[in-house]
Amino acid sequence: MPLSPELKRLPRIAASFYRAGLMGELVAGMVKGEEGRSMVEDARRLRTELESDSMVSFSGLENIPREGGAVIVFNHPNMEILLPAMLELFVRIYDNNGQQVKLVMGSEIPMTTKNYNEKTALPGSVLLLERFHRLYSKNIISVPTSENRKDFLSGRTMAVRKIWESPPYQWLSGKIRR
Repeated sequence: MPLSPELKRLPRIAASFYRAGLMGELVAGMVKGEEGRSMVEDARRLRTELESDSMVSFSGLENIPREGGAVIVFNHPNMEILLPAMLELFVRIYDNNGQQVKLVMGSEIPMTTKNYNEKTALPGSVLLLERFHRLYSKNIISVPTSENRKDFLSGRTMAVRKIWESPPYQWLSGKIRR
């Protein structure tokens, strides 16, 4: 059964985390069940290891409202350009506005089934990513992506609720006023 193409890059990603001094900390944190680690601070450490030859420029960060935030959408970051740019963006948003980012992220590593029309979770990936998401609980909203999971609908509903209650949507839910 085919896996996500990004998984081929895992050894290089892991080496970057190791060189940045994060690998041991993250593994220990996941084993201990730690919560609330700052993705921005880890991004500061990791981005130098992931710098690429391709330069990405940012403009308009001053237009992100301090109270409400913004929505940035991307899918399947590749290692060469988008992942380093994404980490740099997290740091710059925090430095500019003092806001932590929120990522909506799949809660399993998907595999396609034999008929290539459905997805199922790679064995063990739900537990692994659950611990990773808990480690970055301030930054990651976990959402199931495989329809054969028992918690598919309830998990997706909970993710939508967490998104709705987070900036920039808090004013829609009545939590804050504009």
